[in-house]
This record gives sequence, C-alpha cells and structure tokens, in this order.
Amino acid sequence: RLESIALPASVAAIGQHALRNCTNMTSIEVDARNQTFASIDGVLYSKDGTRLVRFPQGRGGAFAVPDGVTSIGARSFYGVPLTSIDLPDTLRTIEDDAFAQCGDLTSVDVPDSVTAVGVRAFYNNASLERAKLPRGLEVVEGDLFYGDAKLAAVTMPEAYRELGVRAFGDCASLESLVIPSSVRTILAKALENCTGLKELDIRTTDVAVTEGAFFGCTALKSVYAYDALAGSGIGAAFDAA
Repeated sequence: RLESIALPASVAAIGQHALRNCTNMTSIEVDARNQTFASIDGVLYSKDGTRLVRFPQGRGGAFAVPDGVTSIGARSFYGVPLTSIDLPDTLRTIEDDAFAQCGDLTSVDVPDSVTAVGVRAFYNNASLERAKLPRGLEVVEGDLFYGDAKLAAVTMPEAYRELGVRAFGDCASLESLVIPSSVRTILAKALENCTGLKELDIRTTDVAVTEGAFFGCTALKSVYAYDALAGSGIGAAFDAA
C-alpha cells in the first residue's frame, strides 16, 4: 500500500517496471540534489523537465502535461485512472505503452507537433471512444489502439504511410474508417476483429495490403476502393470478413 516514494540524490536510472502496480501511489518525490530526475507536483520528470518519466498510478482524474515537455516516457501513465489528458504543443514523442491500460480515459487529442507515437501507446483503454492523431505522424504503430472496445471515431490526417500490425485490432465499436490516400502499407491484422466495422473507405491508389489485414470484420457491408488497388493483395486481406 505504498502511497509515496522519495528518490535520493544517488538514483540515476529507473526501470520501466520499477513502480508498476503501485496503485495507491499518489506522489513521487526527488531529492533536489539529484542530477537526473526532478519532481513537479509529485510527478517524475527528467531534471530539465522536458521528459515526463512517471505519473503516480494512484492518481486519477484530469491532468495537463506542462508546456515544455517534449517526450512522454515509456509506460509513464500505464494503468493510471486518468479521465482526461491535455497534451502541449511542445510535445514531440509519445513512447511505447505510454497510456496503455488507462481504463477511464475517454478521448485523446494528440497535437500536430508530435512526430512519433510508440507501439501500444493507447493499448487496451476500455473507455476510449475518440482519438485524433497528429498530422506529423507517418506510421500508426502496431497495437496502437488494440483492444479499445469503445473506440468509435478515429481521425487520421493525410501523410500517414503505414498501418501497423493490429493497430486497430479488436476495436469492436469502430463502425467506419477512412484510410488516407498517403497510406502505402497496411500490415497483417491491422483491423482484425473490428466486428462493428460497417464501412471502409480506402482512398489510397498505391498500397500493399497484407493478407488478413481485415480478418474478422464480420459486419463490413461497404468498401470503397480505387482501381489501382488491383494486384495489391487486397482480396486476401478480407479473408473471413
């Protein structure tokens, strides 16, 4: 039932799983003499404040990441009962698993300043209903929204080039999706078991589609595609759909 922790000046590294499942922890403090880390309002940052390293897992509700933060660290909000998150325009990178298992988070707007979002960044967020992705992203990484059963609306701007493995897997509430014309690769199981998906608009005219990309999309009724998709492998992509 650890509720707080104070890191001494000597600590220079923290493993990704070091504070995992500390569900009662509400504060992470740091000795002011520490040269690697700093604490701001009980949240762990890099010493210069540009990287958010770890958010206490026992704190929920709304949180605004401060201006000046450029990176959200791997697993930094893993399992935190956030209800909303406000991301600053200074942000550039969201690392792997950063917001995974945030079961109370209902929506996320990733600012256009972000150019990299890691795998499983929003994995298995049971309450997530809406997501807006940034214009500066090129790859929707694997398992990005996997298991987000209530996700019903996703906005993907032009410039995206790849949909990763299971990027939207098991998003059962997703009823329609527009795949931008910039996309060149749709990998295996990208929309696997999106059992509520009824309409798919594939606007790209030059794309490689991996077999099984839309496996298990059993409610799919309408697919809008373009002539240049012939020979792309798109037929096998709909196996079991």
